[in-house]
Amino acid sequence: MEGLSGMEINPNTKTDAVPRVADRISVGRSGKGAGDQAVFSRSDALDRAFAATPDVRPDKVAQACELIGQVAYPPRETIAKLSDLLALNINPTAE
Repeated sequence: MEGLSGMEINPNTKTDAVPRVADRISVGRSGKGAGDQAVFSRSDALDRAFAATPDVRPDKVAQACELIGQVAYPPRETIAKLSDLLALNINPTAE
């Protein structure tokens, strides 16, 4: 085997390059569940943002009024696609 070119193989011995899940888990918890309180600060912020959102958006109402006034809205292509979907899903036995 002296005629073969030397191929060097370096085995990957560093398997800890990616942190393991077990390393991230806090081991110091008590068995009584004292530290099992959920934190909903992000949920509270979302609730506040939702409460601050107006029920009616005047800009969208104005846009809808403009579209209703257009003779070509919705486009014929959209109407054709909707009618095709409705025809595919017709249930003649339903009342």
